[in-house]
Amino acid sequence: MNPIIAICDFTAYPALKGEKLFLEQKLESIQQEKRDLYHPSAIQYDSESGHSQNPKGTDKILISLITEEQKAVERLSVVNARLEDTEKLVFSLAYPERDYVREKYFNRSTWEEMEKKFFRSRGAIDYHIRKAVEGV
Repeated sequence: MNPIIAICDFTAYPALKGEKLFLEQKLESIQQEKRDLYHPSAIQYDSESGHSQNPKGTDKILISLITEEQKAVERLSVVNARLEDTEKLVFSLAYPERDYVREKYFNRSTWEEMEKKFFRSRGAIDYHIRKAVEGV
């Protein structure tokens, strides 16, 4: 695999995890709004005229929520696929390189912290990561 692409995937991993969490919360919020629309208090009833207030407006809101939900589900599917591919790539690496990638990109350690933890220079750690990814 091209190490540049792999490192871009590693770098994007924390942001994708955050986006996954955001999308899951958004879907829960949309589902709650949909449940609220079906609840009797969501549609106001005018006792004088005997009609529901704006039932077509409720339909438009529901359609909007469903559309928004579909977009969120599609994006969540893409995010989950990228996260899974990145995790598979990291899992396929040998142990020292796997630890380097997890510490640097997933735990967001600085190069200085990496040098102290693994007793290697930044260049050596980066070299080992790139070489391991090229071999996958």
